[in-house]
Formats: sequence, structure tokens, C-alpha cells
Amino acid sequence: MGSYIIAVGFIVAGAFVPWLRRSEHPWAVALIRSYGVRPTGPGGVWSRGDHLRAARGYGIAFIALVGIALTIMQLADRWPNGTPINLALSYPGLVVFFAAFVALWLAGRRLIRATFWRSANQLPERSA
Repeated sequence: MGSYIIAVGFIVAGAFVPWLRRSEHPWAVALIRSYGVRPTGPGGVWSRGDHLRAARGYGIAFIALVGIALTIMQLADRWPNGTPINLALSYPGLVVFFAAFVALWLAGRRLIRATFWRSANQLPERSA
């Protein structure tokens, strides 16, 4: 039953995205807008600096999310294990902690891309 609910959620979200793109409502614009580092290279190509700026942003997000998760878990530890308030605080703390690891993974991915990045003039030419 749970997988059907998730599938219906994806279908509904997929149906709303085109509607949100056409809408001029401020909330719809905020939901569709792209956030984060924008490529500054010629023609919208990512440069090494862009990758490093993105990695720095993800690293800062990782540190902030770990701090938030540890704070929530510390609040949860004030009550005995298994009590409703302990369980109610432990779940969001765990979710934020997993979100922090997603930010860490994205930071590592951007650092690897920055390490092996080559500009378009350094790429070997292909003869057709």
C-alpha cells in the first residue's frame, strides 16, 4: 500500500510541475526557481571555481545540518527512551542527520568534479 501512495505522489507532483511553470504566483515562482551556484563559464559552462563554490556551500550546509541534528537529538535525550516526546524528537533529528550526509556526498562530488575539470580549450579535438 505504501508504494502505491508514493507512486501516486510522484504522478501528482509530475502533473503539477507544468502548471507551476506557467503560473505567475509568487509561491509557484519560488517553488520552480533554481537555487544555488550558477555556472559562470562561457555559454553557461561550469568552471573549476563554480565547482569549488558549490562544494563550499554544501560543506557549510553539512556543518549546519549536523549541528541542528545534534541539537534535536540532545533535546530528545532529556526524556526517557520510548516516551512519546523522545520518539517525536528522535525522528526529525535522524532525518536531518541523513540530510547532512546527502550534503556531504554532494560536496565530495563537487570536489571530485573540480579536481578533474578541464576547460573546453584543453579537451582533445575530435575529427569527424
